[in-house]
Amino acid sequence: MPTLACPRLHGDFSCLARLLLTFGASHRKAVADRICENARIAKQHVQTYGTAHDLHGNGSVMSAVRRYAGDHPRHALPPEPTFNDPEYINCCIHALQAFRELAKAEKMAGQELGGEGEALARGLMADMEEAAARESEPMVRAAE
Repeated sequence: MPTLACPRLHGDFSCLARLLLTFGASHRKAVADRICENARIAKQHVQTYGTAHDLHGNGSVMSAVRRYAGDHPRHALPPEPTFNDPEYINCCIHALQAFRELAKAEKMAGQELGGEGEALARGLMADMEEAAARESEPMVRAAE
């Protein structure tokens, strides 16, 4: 059966980052990786059976996030914050790292979605890591 592309879009990214806000910092990487794995499992299920996975949805990260948040009320999705929020930036970094790992796993499994999405993720990742580094640096005031 041919591989069906399930591209990751801004909505997937936003949902995952917002979900990560509901977890403590020490759990975010594991949760991001688990949600992406759930999306991969659901994608395989859809390809095999032609229907959404009962627990993880239709194969998109957004669907996996929404299924998780729906089953765990204390992790309901908060409104999307701005990029002025350092915690949200950290969550975005975790989300992009999880997307990168998922893209690598798909590539190894012969399910490559194309270099365009991976290049975009790498560029966003670099920008966000740079912003997080700037945020953590102490403020230095110019001498008058």
